[in-house]
Amino acid sequence: MSATAIASEVTGYTAPESGQAATAAGVDANFQALISTINDNNERVSALEARSEEHTSELQSRSRS
Repeated sequence: MSATAIASEVTGYTAPESGQAATAAGVDANFQALISTINDNNERVSALEARSEEHTSELQSRSRS
């Protein structure tokens, strides 16, 4: 069994510019972009783990037969 997982890219993130003051709205928007991507990646990893466990259980039950 082989699985390839690629993390989601962060969208909506605005890199700060040197000398420019940060605003609460800008910082919050960046945090929200990161949180959204982290949650998406967590869901994807969880789904892969669940499939892996299913395959492992299936292989174990076949080896007992």
